Amino acid sequence: MSGISDFYRDKVVFVTGGTGFIGKIVVEKLLRTCEVKEVILMVREKKNTLPEQRIKTLCASP
Repeated sequence: MSGISDFYRDKVVFVTGGTGFIGKIVVEKLLRTCEVKEVILMVREKKNTLPEQRIKTLCASP
């Protein structure tokens, strides 16, 4: 994955859908395998759950 890691090195990455089924995997891979400068997630309210709570739930997931 060195080509991908090199591409994302020191970049700011904006992710939509980061709390979804596939988005969670993408965010995890970015954080674990790439030396990104920053990951920005766009999270919307869903089913009366605030974005902040959705992010906390995402971070607490194994």
